[in-house]
Amino acid sequence: MKVVYSYIPHNTVPGEERYLPKISAYTCMLSVLQSRKFYDKVELYTNEQQGKFFKRLGIPFTRIDTEVLKDEYANCPSIPKIKTYEAQTEPFIHLDLDTILFRPVPVPKNRPLIFAHNDFGRGTNFSSFNATHTSYTGPLAEAHKEGIVKQDYIDNYDQKEIPNMNTVVVNDYELFAKASTNALASYFRMKDILDKDYMRFCLPEQGFIHLELLELSEIYKGMVAANQHVYSTKNFTHLDIAEGDSFPRRLESNVHYYDDIVFNNVEDILNVGDYNFGGILHLIGSIKQDIYIRMLVIHLIVTKFGLEYAVNISKCFGTTLDESEQLYEKYTEYKFNNLL
Repeated sequence: MKVVYSYIPHNTVPGEERYLPKISAYTCMLSVLQSRKFYDKVELYTNEQQGKFFKRLGIPFTRIDTEVLKDEYANCPSIPKIKTYEAQTEPFIHLDLDTILFRPVPVPKNRPLIFAHNDFGRGTNFSSFNATHTSYTGPLAEAHKEGIVKQDYIDNYDQKEIPNMNTVVVNDYELFAKASTNALASYFRMKDILDKDYMRFCLPEQGFIHLELLELSEIYKGMVAANQHVYSTKNFTHLDIAEGDSFPRRLESNVHYYDDIVFNNVEDILNVGDYNFGGILHLIGSIKQDIYIRMLVIHLIVTKFGLEYAVNISKCFGTTLDESEQLYEKYTEYKFNNLL
């Protein structure tokens, strides 16, 4: 099975030079290096300009496809990903740039596909209700009012069933391509509504594809009824930070098995050794922004694969070190500028 990634910057403008931020570059580097340990083919789908930058970063994809997404501007951030799904002609695993494997992904042979976890896997508090309205029910309601959304979407919509797709494992690539094609058609019918807000990208991918699969596959429908369309009912990764202080910091994993690691100080972060984070580390949103998690990512790159991989990232963003790089230098013997 091959591993696939996809990336086009949101709202790309022809001729403009804009690339993924340094934080994402570090997580992508670690993700690809880890994927290469387990899989022979690790591919990126992007355009020519972005492909050149990924090569400058030194991220070791085995192949970079610049044709499928060459005319994609990502007015909705999930459309490059859906087009990548649609283009696949063999079984595959799609990972987001911030999803890092620490063991091979289990592939259920009796299921056409499987997703990461339930999208709101940590409960239904006010924050999750607000996020649901922003990303899903709000735009659906607008489209329903205008009569431009499929009635089956309205009839079959159940928020607790919506999967998060940071990890997608596909055996039946033809079924998944069909669902992706149909989801794209729905996106273009609702494009003006969906492109209004960045966070509405969740609906075409995680909503429309899921709803299409319910219509296309009785097997998938049965999986959803049994909540077997996801690996975990909880978010893959959760970070708890002591109120009012930086430590202790607790990183919880809910993937192949439940596990957690507690960092009581910076030295604990630098002594993770062969800890495998439950099998998959998903550095979503605010987790990825955390300075100590960013230092952890750098540390894993340096100690598992070599300082040069981290330096490759750093030098592409200039000679001024960011706060996570400075913090790493402070607590270790490694110096970025020695190799710049």
